[in-house]
Amino acid sequence: MSKRGRRNILTGQVVSDKMDKSISVSIYNLVKHPKYKKYIKKISVFKVHDEDNKAKVGDKVSIVETKALSKTKRWKLVKLLNQGLGQEEKISNPLDEIKSDKDLRKKTALEQRDKKDDTNADEVKSS
Repeated sequence: MSKRGRRNILTGQVVSDKMDKSISVSIYNLVKHPKYKKYIKKISVFKVHDEDNKAKVGDKVSIVETKALSKTKRWKLVKLLNQGLGQEEKISNPLDEIKSDKDLRKKTALEQRDKKDDTNADEVKSS
C-alpha cells in the first residue's frame, strides 16, 4: 500500500454551525493581483465535518483535508484552538462605513435646510 501525501492543514473561524455534524469555516488569504500587484483579501468558506458538534460560531479551529465525505464536505475538524464569544466577528466593509457617513451628512444637511426654510417663513409672516 502506498503512503498518503501530506495533507493540507488550515486555520479559520466558524461562521455557521446550523447543520448536524457539519460547520462552515471561513479562511482569509491575501492574494496578489496579477496585473496591478496589489494584495487583495480573499475569503474562502469550507464545509467541515464536526463529528461531536463541538465547534460553535466564532470559534477559531484547525481543519485538515480529507476524502470527500459528501458533495461539498472535504475537510475534517482537527481541534478547537480557542473558544469564541458565540458570535462571529462581523467582517466590516469600509464602503459600508463611507456610505453610512454620507447618509448621515445628507440627513443633517436636509434638516438644516428645513430649519432655514422655517425661519424664512416666520419672517415673511411677521412682515
